[in-house]
Amino acid sequence: MLNPDTLKARLMADVATGVERLLGEAVDGATPEALLASAEVLALSLFRAVFEAGTSLAAEREPAPACLCCGRRMQRHERERRALVSLRGDVVGVFQRWRCRGCGEGACPGYDDWVRHGCTPAVAQAAQLAGAHQAYELAERLLGAVGVVLSDNTVQRLVREAGGELAAAREAEAAAVARLDIDLTPTHRPERLYIEVDGFKANVERAWREPRVGLCFETAQEEADEDLVPPPATRVSVVAALARADEILALLAAEAQRRGVMRAREVVLVADGAPWIWERLRGLAPPWAKVTEILDWYHLCENLAKAVKAAYGERGNAWWLERLEEAAWAGDSNELLRLLRSLRDRAPAGERQRQAANVISYVQYHRGRMNYRQLELDGYHVGSGNVESRCKQLGLRVKGAGMNWSEDGLNAVLALLAQDLSDPQVRWQPAA
Repeated sequence: MLNPDTLKARLMADVATGVERLLGEAVDGATPEALLASAEVLALSLFRAVFEAGTSLAAEREPAPACLCCGRRMQRHERERRALVSLRGDVVGVFQRWRCRGCGEGACPGYDDWVRHGCTPAVAQAAQLAGAHQAYELAERLLGAVGVVLSDNTVQRLVREAGGELAAAREAEAAAVARLDIDLTPTHRPERLYIEVDGFKANVERAWREPRVGLCFETAQEEADEDLVPPPATRVSVVAALARADEILALLAAEAQRRGVMRAREVVLVADGAPWIWERLRGLAPPWAKVTEILDWYHLCENLAKAVKAAYGERGNAWWLERLEEAAWAGDSNELLRLLRSLRDRAPAGERQRQAANVISYVQYHRGRMNYRQLELDGYHVGSGNVESRCKQLGLRVKGAGMNWSEDGLNAVLALLAQDLSDPQVRWQPAA
């Protein structure tokens, strides 16, 4: 057992020696830069000494674990000094090894529970965050610039382990919610809870596939201000995965329940025109809720532009597009469909006429989700810009030049990055 007085005397002697050396350099006329460099060296040496002493004290207090093989209580065996990477550079820690007298199995749980790949928890967290946001090689350089020396392979392993565990935990929770095994409904009651869904493309095993992204946020249930600006989006949370439509909706259903969809005064569903979204999105809100469905304004405008190009070619026709957008913004779907049919009749027979007809079908399917002028006055967000901005941030990470992901590797990054893109007060935590 460490003698506290001996430990205190040794540490105080190290401090005194270092300070005397630093003061001696100052008396000898060292430059300010040299003094600051010496101070940094002294601080690091003291940190290493305190860290080693602290891990030794922790090892003494560590309770005896149960053997994973036979279940017997293990006995102390020996202490091990192991090199670790900390935010202050390389350090050495002292950890207790245990031995089972029944089956001879050994263990070092104090090290295993606290350290990942030779990194202290703070370093592991920093590496996971860096690897989630940047290519692994760049994350290695960024960490190295602040004195944390990890290889890009270690960063990748840390990201894949932590992200994989997070993704698996969220999937398990979503499955439990679907089976009605748990209820995540909070005491908080949102005024307007928005739910948005979108997707983007990523290269997975040399094929372009679609990771999907779900978003929840809240606003006040009030009208727009005098400049027609809606209430700000708050408490934003994100889910993202390379998953089938039903799988991402299951994750989003669990997140919506966590965010209070069962108690919300109003649920607002905003998305583009993809059928896979709207076929499932309405089921996220309970039957008793007030639900407002909104087709994303900007996706609608993109489709209206396709109809104009079908009739007038790539140069389009600004006058026609303006008329279409005015009718759409006013929520006059009858006038909008009349104009679109006129454009279809003007389009050359064949592919371009079929493109115009597709836009007509698109508007007919979504005509009940287009009352934009009144929605704007009532303070609604009429675009899916919130989820699209998160898609772009996720895409910037995973669509770099030459990137080719495995499913597990991509989902690990998406899980960590979606967590970081969520507001701190609503980030996912395992259910109690």
